[in-house]
Amino acid sequence: MDLPAALFRDVTGLSEPVAESFDDRRREARRVFLGQRTTVLRDLAGLSDDASASIIGRFSTRGMGLIHGSPIPPGERFTVLLPRAGGGEPVAVRCVAVHCHTSGPDAFLVGTAFDAVLSEEYATDAPTADADADAADDPAPAGSPD
Repeated sequence: MDLPAALFRDVTGLSEPVAESFDDRRREARRVFLGQRTTVLRDLAGLSDDASASIIGRFSTRGMGLIHGSPIPPGERFTVLLPRAGGGEPVAVRCVAVHCHTSGPDAFLVGTAFDAVLSEEYATDAPTADADADAADDPAPAGSPD
């Protein structure tokens, strides 16, 4: 999934992704370097029950690279609290680990893909409660003139 443009803007402070200094044609989305601290919530005994610090390296609309203190195996789903460039409450997103490589003692490079945005603030496709209520109150069957 791609992050909503408004969320990308709030996290990076950029209106749209910019190209890195090299042209990497293998990438589907352009990346920017953040270097921001974040919290990773892993599902070790239940949903988002194990919190640990991590650093966001490269960031795109499709995923990010994390520098993490322990390995996260490919396929594992977890929550990341994305910091906002202007401050304020972080935004929770669900991710899935795509790859994990050792980078040194107690440092692992974890490539992730975004799975879901957990904040209603950035909901784009979900119908509103007002729209649901209006549809329930409309007695006319679909396709019939009013």
